[in-house]
Amino acid sequence: MDKLSLLQTAREETKAILQTIEQVFEPQTEDVLNQRPRPGKWSVLENIEHLNLACRIYYTAIEKKVDSRPNADAKQTAKSGPIGRLAINSIKPKPDGTIPRPMPTIPGFKPNKKLEAPASQLSKEKVIQQFKADQALLLELLQQAESADINRTRIVSSIGPIIQFRLGDAIRFLVGHNQRHMIQAKRALERVRVDS
Repeated sequence: MDKLSLLQTAREETKAILQTIEQVFEPQTEDVLNQRPRPGKWSVLENIEHLNLACRIYYTAIEKKVDSRPNADAKQTAKSGPIGRLAINSIKPKPDGTIPRPMPTIPGFKPNKKLEAPASQLSKEKVIQQFKADQALLLELLQQAESADINRTRIVSSIGPIIQFRLGDAIRFLVGHNQRHMIQAKRALERVRVDS
Protein backbone atom coordinates (compact mmCIF):
# COMPACT_ATOMS: atom_id res chain seq x y z
CA MET A 1 0.00 0.00 0.00
CA ASP A 2 1.33 3.45 -0.79
CA LYS A 3 1.60 6.19 1.82
CA LEU A 4 -1.23 8.35 0.49
CA SER A 5 -3.63 5.37 0.41
CA LEU A 6 -2.70 4.45 3.99
CA LEU A 7 -3.31 8.03 5.15
CA GLN A 8 -6.57 8.33 3.20
CA THR A 9 -7.85 5.07 4.71
CA ALA A 10 -6.93 6.33 8.20
CA ARG A 11 -8.80 9.59 7.51
CA GLU A 12 -11.92 7.75 6.33
CA GLU A 13 -11.84 5.40 9.33
CA THR A 14 -11.39 8.34 11.72
CA LYS A 15 -14.32 10.19 10.16
CA ALA A 16 -16.44 7.04 10.54
CA ILE A 17 -15.49 6.91 14.23
CA LEU A 18 -16.54 10.54 14.67
CA GLN A 19 -19.83 9.76 12.96
CA THR A 20 -20.43 6.94 15.45
CA ILE A 21 -19.76 9.33 18.33
CA GLU A 22 -22.17 11.93 16.95
CA GLN A 23 -24.96 9.62 15.79
CA VAL A 24 -24.86 6.75 18.28
CA PHE A 25 -23.41 8.04 21.55
CA GLU A 26 -24.08 11.78 21.80
CA PRO A 27 -27.89 11.36 21.66
CA GLN A 28 -27.75 9.10 24.77
CA THR A 29 -28.07 10.38 28.32
CA GLU A 30 -25.05 10.61 30.59
CA ASP A 31 -26.56 7.95 32.86
CA VAL A 32 -26.94 5.49 29.99
CA LEU A 33 -23.38 6.14 28.78
CA ASN A 34 -22.03 5.55 32.30
CA GLN A 35 -23.90 2.29 32.84
CA ARG A 36 -21.74 -0.82 32.68
CA PRO A 37 -23.16 -3.66 30.58
CA ARG A 38 -21.96 -6.24 33.14
CA PRO A 39 -19.79 -6.19 36.23
CA GLY A 40 -16.14 -5.92 35.19
CA LYS A 41 -16.91 -4.49 31.73
CA TRP A 42 -16.43 -0.87 30.71
CA SER A 43 -19.29 1.51 30.04
CA VAL A 44 -19.47 3.55 26.82
CA LEU A 45 -17.80 6.54 28.49
CA GLU A 46 -15.13 4.36 30.09
CA ASN A 47 -14.21 3.03 26.63
CA ILE A 48 -13.99 6.55 25.22
CA GLU A 49 -12.08 7.89 28.24
CA HIS A 50 -9.61 5.02 27.86
CA LEU A 51 -8.93 6.26 24.31
CA ASN A 52 -8.47 9.80 25.62
CA LEU A 53 -5.85 8.54 28.07
CA ALA A 54 -4.08 5.95 25.91
CA CYS A 55 -3.84 7.79 22.60
CA ARG A 56 -2.44 11.10 23.87
CA ILE A 57 1.12 9.74 23.90
CA TYR A 58 0.84 8.82 20.20
CA TYR A 59 -0.66 12.17 19.15
CA THR A 60 2.15 14.02 20.93
CA ALA A 61 4.86 11.81 19.42
CA ILE A 62 3.42 12.00 15.90
CA GLU A 63 3.00 15.77 16.18
CA LYS A 64 6.72 16.14 17.01
CA LYS A 65 7.87 13.75 14.31
CA VAL A 66 5.82 14.89 11.31
CA ASP A 67 7.25 18.39 11.65
CA SER A 68 10.83 17.20 12.03
CA ARG A 69 11.08 14.96 8.94
CA PRO A 70 9.57 16.75 5.96
CA ASN A 71 9.87 16.23 2.21
CA ALA A 72 9.53 12.46 1.86
CA ASP A 73 8.35 10.96 -1.43
CA ALA A 74 4.55 11.31 -1.74
CA LYS A 75 4.38 7.93 -3.52
CA GLN A 76 6.35 6.11 -0.87
CA THR A 77 5.36 2.48 -0.27
CA ALA A 78 4.23 1.87 3.29
CA LYS A 79 6.26 -0.97 4.77
CA SER A 80 5.10 -2.55 7.98
CA GLY A 81 7.72 -3.68 10.50
CA PRO A 82 7.39 -6.99 12.38
CA ILE A 83 6.51 -5.31 15.69
CA GLY A 84 4.02 -2.99 14.02
CA ARG A 85 2.40 -5.82 12.07
CA LEU A 86 2.02 -7.89 15.24
CA ALA A 87 0.56 -4.95 17.19
CA ILE A 88 -1.88 -4.01 14.41
CA ASN A 89 -3.07 -7.60 13.96
CA SER A 90 -3.64 -7.97 17.70
CA ILE A 91 -5.64 -4.72 18.09
CA LYS A 92 -7.45 -3.90 14.85
CA PRO A 93 -10.93 -5.40 14.49
CA LYS A 94 -11.50 -7.78 11.60
CA PRO A 95 -13.82 -6.64 8.75
CA ASP A 96 -16.72 -8.58 10.34
CA GLY A 97 -16.30 -6.61 13.60
CA THR A 98 -14.64 -9.46 15.47
CA ILE A 99 -12.16 -8.17 18.01
CA PRO A 100 -8.86 -10.07 18.26
CA ARG A 101 -7.79 -11.53 21.56
CA PRO A 102 -8.25 -9.53 24.76
CA MET A 103 -5.35 -7.29 25.70
CA PRO A 104 -4.41 -6.11 29.19
CA THR A 105 -4.74 -2.38 29.78
CA ILE A 106 -1.75 -0.47 31.11
CA PRO A 107 -2.77 0.82 34.57
CA GLY A 108 -2.30 4.50 33.65
CA PHE A 109 -4.78 4.12 30.79
CA LYS A 110 -7.64 2.65 32.82
CA PRO A 111 -10.59 5.03 33.10
CA ASN A 112 -11.42 3.60 36.54
CA LYS A 113 -8.76 1.92 38.63
CA LYS A 114 -10.92 -1.01 39.76
CA LEU A 115 -13.58 -2.52 37.55
CA GLU A 116 -14.98 -4.32 40.57
CA ALA A 117 -15.93 -0.96 42.09
CA PRO A 118 -19.07 0.84 40.92
CA ALA A 119 -18.56 2.91 37.80
CA SER A 120 -17.73 6.51 38.59
CA GLN A 121 -19.92 9.07 36.89
CA LEU A 122 -17.86 10.41 33.99
CA SER A 123 -18.90 13.66 32.35
CA LYS A 124 -20.43 12.92 28.95
CA GLU A 125 -19.63 16.42 27.70
CA LYS A 126 -16.02 16.41 28.91
CA VAL A 127 -15.15 12.89 27.72
CA ILE A 128 -16.75 13.23 24.28
CA GLN A 129 -15.48 16.78 23.74
CA GLN A 130 -11.91 15.64 24.47
CA PHE A 131 -12.26 12.65 22.17
CA LYS A 132 -13.60 14.78 19.31
CA ALA A 133 -10.79 17.31 19.79
CA ASP A 134 -8.23 14.48 19.69
CA GLN A 135 -9.75 13.08 16.49
CA ALA A 136 -9.63 16.55 14.88
CA LEU A 137 -5.94 16.69 15.82
CA LEU A 138 -5.41 13.22 14.37
CA LEU A 139 -6.97 14.33 11.08
CA GLU A 140 -4.55 17.29 10.99
CA LEU A 141 -1.60 14.99 11.74
CA LEU A 142 -2.64 12.63 8.94
CA GLN A 143 -2.54 15.60 6.56
CA GLN A 144 0.91 16.62 7.80
CA ALA A 145 2.16 13.04 7.53
CA GLU A 146 1.84 13.24 3.74
CA SER A 147 5.27 14.89 3.67
CA ALA A 148 6.85 12.60 6.30
CA ASP A 149 8.81 9.41 5.76
CA ILE A 150 6.37 6.89 7.21
CA ASN A 151 8.90 4.05 7.16
CA ARG A 152 11.96 5.72 8.69
CA THR A 153 10.17 7.95 11.21
CA ARG A 154 9.86 6.08 14.51
CA ILE A 155 7.14 6.57 17.13
CA VAL A 156 7.69 5.35 20.70
CA SER A 157 4.91 3.05 21.89
CA SER A 158 2.88 3.61 25.03
CA ILE A 159 4.84 0.76 26.62
CA GLY A 160 8.05 2.80 26.42
CA PRO A 161 11.09 3.41 24.21
CA ILE A 162 11.99 -0.27 23.99
CA ILE A 163 9.16 -0.68 21.44
CA GLN A 164 9.00 1.74 18.55
CA PHE A 165 6.68 1.73 15.56
CA ARG A 166 7.24 3.02 12.07
CA LEU A 167 5.01 6.08 11.60
CA GLY A 168 2.73 4.20 9.18
CA ASP A 169 2.33 1.34 11.67
CA ALA A 170 1.69 3.77 14.54
CA ILE A 171 -1.11 5.41 12.55
CA ARG A 172 -2.71 2.08 11.67
CA PHE A 173 -2.37 0.87 15.28
CA LEU A 174 -3.87 4.07 16.66
CA VAL A 175 -6.88 4.02 14.34
CA GLY A 176 -7.34 0.27 14.92
CA HIS A 177 -7.31 0.85 18.67
CA ASN A 178 -9.99 3.54 18.27
CA GLN A 179 -12.09 1.19 16.11
CA ARG A 180 -11.74 -1.62 18.66
CA HIS A 181 -13.10 0.52 21.48
CA MET A 182 -15.90 1.95 19.33
CA ILE A 183 -17.09 -1.62 18.77
CA GLN A 184 -16.80 -2.36 22.49
CA ALA A 185 -18.68 0.85 23.33
CA LYS A 186 -21.48 -0.02 20.86
CA ARG A 187 -21.78 -3.48 22.40
CA ALA A 188 -21.91 -1.96 25.88
CA LEU A 189 -24.71 0.35 24.77
CA GLU A 190 -26.65 -2.50 23.13
CA ARG A 191 -26.36 -4.57 26.31
CA VAL A 192 -27.48 -1.67 28.50
CA ARG A 193 -30.51 -1.09 26.25
CA VAL A 194 -31.48 -4.78 26.38
CA ASP A 195 -31.18 -4.83 30.18
CA SER A 196 -33.21 -1.61 30.64
